[in-house]
Amino acid sequence: MRWPWYVKSFNGLKSAVEEFQHTPGYVYHLFEISQLIINAEQALSDLENAETILENAPRPSDIRKTIAEQQQKYQELLQTHRSEAIKILHWEGKVDGRDIVEIQGDQVNIKHLRWDPVQHLSYEVFETLPARSFTVIPDNLYSRSMHPFVLEQPGEENNYTAKIFLFDEPGGGDWVKFELYYIPESPEELELEIPWNK
Repeated sequence: MRWPWYVKSFNGLKSAVEEFQHTPGYVYHLFEISQLIINAEQALSDLENAETILENAPRPSDIRKTIAEQQQKYQELLQTHRSEAIKILHWEGKVDGRDIVEIQGDQVNIKHLRWDPVQHLSYEVFETLPARSFTVIPDNLYSRSMHPFVLEQPGEENNYTAKIFLFDEPGGGDWVKFELYYIPESPEELELEIPWNK
């Protein structure tokens, strides 16, 4: 067997995670550990391919640059199409971590991912999201450096649900305030693509 010490350590980690997840009251997300397990499995299966994947993985600076470019493009689209843009939502809350705001029809839900849940949450829905192809654009009113951005545009594949990612960087929570608009053209018609959906 290849690298018996590695396999033993790997199996020990998986067992510890499984035991921890079955602890009464377990409510945690183990993102980094789950990714570590995936990477270790890939290395055990095909080390050369695993090293290639790791080498080509985007770095935090690359991700921030991609998000900033997307946000700039969305703001330009909102300004260009301001006369036809329809405001559908005003949202605000104190965010400490990472959350996804999901909007479907006239329903708004929060998928909490990390650190503390959203506090002092309030929102107002102005229009129902139609069940057809269109483009949503968040307009940042207040947030720290990583502003709200579109994780998923509404489409048939996600039952016409808009998903807006909120990411408050470490250093305590802070307010996030944004409004959400939609333009009655599809992302394809606007020559807009979401890089992480490729």
